[in-house]
Amino acid sequence: MTPPSQKSLWAAAFEGLVVSVPAGAILLILGFPFPLYVGAFLGGVFAGRFLNPKLGAFAGALMGLLSFSIDVWVLPLLASFGLLPGSENVPEPTVEVLLIVLVLALTFEIFTGAAGGVLGSYLTNKIKRKEES
Repeated sequence: MTPPSQKSLWAAAFEGLVVSVPAGAILLILGFPFPLYVGAFLGGVFAGRFLNPKLGAFAGALMGLLSFSIDVWVLPLLASFGLLPGSENVPEPTVEVLLIVLVLALTFEIFTGAAGGVLGSYLTNKIKRKEES
């Protein structure tokens, strides 16, 4: 696959999204710690692959935002099928606690996606420079 000379920010974010959501869901089902954030980081790495580091961070953050909005839909589906480990005995949270958790989760997912985007663009640019020299 030849990298595009200038990739759209949205195209890069959707490319990372294709990696982030399934990776996070699989890790969640398997019981890994912080699975959605690991998925967001991996998606950010894929989102930032062919961009400069600044745009890679934006693509990763955008991917994190989109990934969070899809995760909010996927998590209840996984819970309804009984695929989430330990989800049977969880008490209903209050609205205040739920809002705080949602804001923190969104913030963490955006930041981990942006960090992955920076790493992905940095590694790709470093490999590209080695090939040119």
